[in-house]
Amino acid sequence: MAEKKNNGGMALRVRPPAFGLPTACPKCLASLLYLRLANITFWPEYSAAMPDSDDLPMVELGLLVGFASEPGGVEEFLRTEKLGDLDADLAEVDRSELKAFKSLLVPLSDALQLELWSRENESIAHKIYVSHLPWPINRAIEWNMRRKLMNRLGVNKENAKDREAEIYKCAFDAYEAFSAKKQMDSLYLVSDKPTSLDAMLLAHILFVLSVPLVGSILKDELVSKHPLLVQYAESMKDTLLKSNEPSPSDSVKSPPTSPRASSHASSSSRDKDKGTNPEPKRKQTPKEKEFRKRGKMFVMAQLAALMAYIVYSGLPFEEDDGDDNGHDDD
Repeated sequence: MAEKKNNGGMALRVRPPAFGLPTACPKCLASLLYLRLANITFWPEYSAAMPDSDDLPMVELGLLVGFASEPGGVEEFLRTEKLGDLDADLAEVDRSELKAFKSLLVPLSDALQLELWSRENESIAHKIYVSHLPWPINRAIEWNMRRKLMNRLGVNKENAKDREAEIYKCAFDAYEAFSAKKQMDSLYLVSDKPTSLDAMLLAHILFVLSVPLVGSILKDELVSKHPLLVQYAESMKDTLLKSNEPSPSDSVKSPPTSPRASSHASSSSRDKDKGTNPEPKRKQTPKEKEFRKRGKMFVMAQLAALMAYIVYSGLPFEEDDGDDNGHDDD
């Protein structure tokens, strides 16, 4: 089970909450559920900047920082730093099974992204990733994110129907495998304790069930054919989503002061009273410098876009009805 070495000072930076979820980003939700299943105390912080960044979710604990974009992501960071490992006590046969089932999460993720970024659900993706940004930068980023996804999935105007059918078929096969696994008399998937696989699959199912995707093929498949998977998610929903649940006012900003920051401030105050030298400020890693530099550039771009909007607000803005993501409109 997980080792718990933090003292309540861990911060998990994720995209803002929506639709009753503590974060409306599927990848961020998986990391958040991992920490809760591992009983690791953490403080959620919400980042609305850089919606196209691969660095989120991000974990910070004192001098330690782990990015999703690094090999293994947040899970590997926690394991390497001995902060927590849901899979630590698995038997060898269970590890093999875990690895095999994790490969089935790829088609589920592909199908979910395909559905989320479809034209029918444009408003949902807009709300999750770019609703806080001014026009026209929100439209440009949204268009580019959709274009990159469709290129990665190999979906274009000529093969859209066939390729989408293939993606959904792979996802349905994954549902069948997980559903068969859940027929075993166990609360979790590969052990009598939660694993990283549980965190990832629960994040997927809870997202599909909670987000009002228009014409959701995945939701129809889950509800109509795989009630065991739905029950599996619903049975842990209240426990996993209730803790640290943000208020609506927290949706687009970080908490004003995290426990980590408060602890640091108190320590600095004590050092000052004692007349001792404060701890030297640590040097930022190249990854952190890049993250913060991109954040500053992103804010500057937002301001420039807002200025342009104010100056040219009298000009009409026409939506591009062209098929820029490889989808047919029907």
